[in-house]
Amino acid sequence: MISLLKEGDKPQFMDFLNSHWKRDHVFVKSELLFDYQHKSGDEYNFLVTKREDKISSILGFIPSDSKENHIWLAIWKSKSENGTDGISLLFRLLKRKPIFIGALGISSKAKNLYKGLKWESGKLSHYYLSSNKKSNLRVFNSNKRIENFLFSSKHKFSQNQDWCLPKKDKYYLEKRYLKHPFFKYYFLTILNNKITFVGRVVEYNSLKVFHVVDVLGDLNGKKISDSISSFLKKESFDLFEMLIFDSRGIDSDLMIKNKSEVIPTYFSPFEYRNIQIELCYKKSKELPVRFFLGDSDQDRPNQLNS
Repeated sequence: MISLLKEGDKPQFMDFLNSHWKRDHVFVKSELLFDYQHKSGDEYNFLVTKREDKISSILGFIPSDSKENHIWLAIWKSKSENGTDGISLLFRLLKRKPIFIGALGISSKAKNLYKGLKWESGKLSHYYLSSNKKSNLRVFNSNKRIENFLFSSKHKFSQNQDWCLPKKDKYYLEKRYLKHPFFKYYFLTILNNKITFVGRVVEYNSLKVFHVVDVLGDLNGKKISDSISSFLKKESFDLFEMLIFDSRGIDSDLMIKNKSEVIPTYFSPFEYRNIQIELCYKKSKELPVRFFLGDSDQDRPNQLNS
């Protein structure tokens, strides 16, 4: 039997995570984080299969609009050897006929399954701008001071543009970036280009970094490096960096990380290494598709301070 996860089944669900996904998973440690990310009314955005009244497979999902027409997949796990229970959960979700459904941070096994279903695939690319040679990255040198930007921990969201997928409505954006229970997000708006970068302030190797996880507005074809360089200097940052996928390709004057350069992806816990993040998606509208690190469940704490 397939159903949405209910409050009464949450203890059994946490046991399933501990036994079949990851011991001491962050959701097991923090009910607050789990409820923030997946609770919807009296139920949770997790489909579960039960065999003999025991959970045998789970599939999490995260809608980015109130009508749930745009969905990211999250934790997907089945106890069955052939995984048929888990696949049935995906087909149940597909019966909703979402306009967009995507998965970010997937295994090679999952990627092959999605491609077998004729989904599109891709990977996040890492772009950056460094103002400090101690970053061991190429430094962007500019004498221009173009202070046409606003940097703040507050932002007034409007309805997100409808020119790309997935759609992110005002409710989703406010919850995701203004009401997160553990992370504090900041907003860098390039005023003349109407682009807002959403990110966190992180530090490593004595570097102060603006770690971008989402972008509002179309940055393709825009000249933004001088403005971002001015931001780095004025706000005393050493590095601006972001991971992005755009189905049209990316046309930016930012630098793209090469194979010899290292820019960490995860900070909770911190991992000083490059990580390739694969993705797959299916869409029913002929619109460009964009992914960022803030999508799905990628930018969340995976360990909590005691």
